[in-house]
Amino acid sequence: MKINQLKQKVYQLTLTKTTKQLQVQKPELTKGRDLRKKDSWVSIYNTFKLIDDFQQGQTSQEILTKHGFKLINKHSSFTDLLNNVNSLSSLCNALESKIDSLQS
Repeated sequence: MKINQLKQKVYQLTLTKTTKQLQVQKPELTKGRDLRKKDSWVSIYNTFKLIDDFQQGQTSQEILTKHGFKLINKHSSFTDLLNNVNSLSSLCNALESKIDSLQS
């Protein structure tokens, strides 16, 4: 992958448009790195990707725990499936109330 492609991916992940904006908004990713070199961009990309994946995993785990979802596999009971349907309804209601509060 070329350096410009890496930059674009980093910009997309960090919601920035330029290197200067990245340095201002995410100094923890750029501090001490030579942003003229591809290795620096690879490192930034990998670091941010790890952080983002970890946060997504934490968020998913929190949602599962908070709303009472159970992991389903081929040996799960119909009751577990119904429990997840009810949990999904609870999650949707919580999201709707957050959207309503944001709109008002």
